[in-house]
Amino acid sequence: MTCPNDYLSLKDLQEKFTRSILARKLDGPIYTQNGQEIFRDAPGKNITVSQRMSVYRNNFRMSLQTVIEERHTLLKTLVGEEFLAALAQAYIQDNPPEHGDLNEYGFDFPDFVERVPAASGLPYLADVAHLECAWWRAYYAPDALPLDPAELIGALSSLPASAQNNVRFDLHPSVRLMRPTYPAFSIREMCLREMESNETPGKNPGQAENIIIDKKAEFGIILRPHLAVQVKQLPESRLKFLVYLRDGFSVGEAYGKVLGRYGTFDLVS
Repeated sequence: MTCPNDYLSLKDLQEKFTRSILARKLDGPIYTQNGQEIFRDAPGKNITVSQRMSVYRNNFRMSLQTVIEERHTLLKTLVGEEFLAALAQAYIQDNPPEHGDLNEYGFDFPDFVERVPAASGLPYLADVAHLECAWWRAYYAPDALPLDPAELIGALSSLPASAQNNVRFDLHPSVRLMRPTYPAFSIREMCLREMESNETPGKNPGQAENIIIDKKAEFGIILRPHLAVQVKQLPESRLKFLVYLRDGFSVGEAYGKVLGRYGTFDLVS
């Protein structure tokens, strides 16, 4: 494959190449400029420029699809491999990567699932997708040594009672606090049980249509204090207490706000 270098600047050539890769149909906008060829088939080669572009375009899209599918195994269990693949390709069409780290790609996929018409009959899918993204965000979060509970209690005990209320905490960088509209944590447990069974996850496309799920909020935390990511459900009051700490309130301020809202709140148990 040869390229006459007097037709386009490198920037223009890269932009045309990108448009060709992202085009809904590979119609060859990269091959000509003002009626002249940009790329020509190299003599003696058995594969044309168009064929090479098709291979590259397919590899590009399949690589991004793999990122989405590997991140959303719960969704695959709920709707099947074909449906998830179709969602992924529809997302990829209008959301190409903005940088080279694929670990950062696709974290707004749950927002796409929430608004795409194809998933409108399964409104809980977006919450499940958000939960899966939170798991991966926790997994990729920076390492930080969590406070040892015994040392923390000792340090607080050494302070005057009035000073204890003024203590402020930073949450571990891996912590993600969630309040999904639908019971995403319970759905996750259901999917994990199925994946651990002898049945193949996602083998029945559309099986989620048979699941009746009420609109019921759940509360939970995703974190990675050491090596393994943990997913835990929490009472609403405890989640709210952590939200206040995350937002910069002191222990005393957060406790007072939660107590005023919920009437009773046990900080210890």
